[in-house]
Order: sequence, then C-alpha cells, then structure tokens
Amino acid sequence: MSASHIDPAEAVVAMRQMHATHAMGIHFETFSGLTDDPWGGVYTELEAALHQYNEKQDRFRLFGFGQTCVYDHSVRCGKPVP
Repeated sequence: MSASHIDPAEAVVAMRQMHATHAMGIHFETFSGLTDDPWGGVYTELEAALHQYNEKQDRFRLFGFGQTCVYDHSVRCGKPVP
C-alpha cells in the first residue's frame, strides 16, 4: 500500500516538511488484513516517530472510531464510539 499511503514515520516527516502546526491520521486500521502491520501498531509507531524527531505528542492526533474533533484556536474532541 506504499504507493498510496504513508506509515507513521513518513507522516511525521511530512508534517515537519510542510511546517504544519498539527496533523491527524486518517482511516488507519479501517479494514483488518490489508497490511502486514499488526493491529494497534500505528499507535506505538507514531509515538516512536514523534520521539525520534523530537515532536510533541499533541501535534499529531489519531482519532478513535466515530470520534470527532473541532480545530480552531484549540482542539476539542468528543469521545470515540465504543
């Protein structure tokens, strides 16, 4: 899937290259079995990438299923759907 998707480390690099103030993961772990990555691995991979590039954890958000967030001068997020 690398032709059309990027992994968490590549996403952190892209965020830095674009000088983005915040970034968010979109449709990760939507369908089981489409990648070789372990289910839930995106969270630990993103945490490691943010640490590697000395970025704050709150600059990059991963949303839970059905969760919505409002970005204006702050970030307000609802709770994920159980």
